[in-house]
Amino acid sequence: MYNTDCTVLDNRMPGLSGLELQLRLREMNYPVPIIFVTAHADDLVRTQALQQGAVAFLGKPCSEDALLGAIRSAIESGATN
Repeated sequence: MYNTDCTVLDNRMPGLSGLELQLRLREMNYPVPIIFVTAHADDLVRTQALQQGAVAFLGKPCSEDALLGAIRSAIESGATN
């Protein structure tokens, strides 16, 4: 049976970046996989997000198929971030 949860984050959010939130969630042992969807995708941010356990890092705009595929992978992975 798969976990049916995942979290979708943008990297640029008011008050806290997606990378900072990802780190805080990981420190709290938050067991839900994370997907980033952002218009501000650069190689450094992408690398950090993935190294910190993100299941996917998509640039905006992304296709419905790409987002649904990432969600499906996240749910099937049961990954902990």
